[in-house]
Amino acid sequence: MLQMPSTELLLHELVAEAGLPPVADAVPITGHGFDHQVVRATLVDSQQVVLRRFAACTPYGSRVGCPDGSAPTA
Repeated sequence: MLQMPSTELLLHELVAEAGLPPVADAVPITGHGFDHQVVRATLVDSQQVVLRRFAACTPYGSRVGCPDGSAPTA
């Protein structure tokens, strides 16, 4: 199995949980001054979705959590 970065793996999981078609291609969007990770994905049916994952932990109880895999703190 191919090793995917955690953000891309999360993208695949969220797309599946939303009942959308599988991801065919995922491209990171960089160089626009983002302080978080942004990935544009094209699904197998040509729909496009965007995942934005914050670079810092958020205290909002998000299931995404922190980039290092730890739980967010309040």
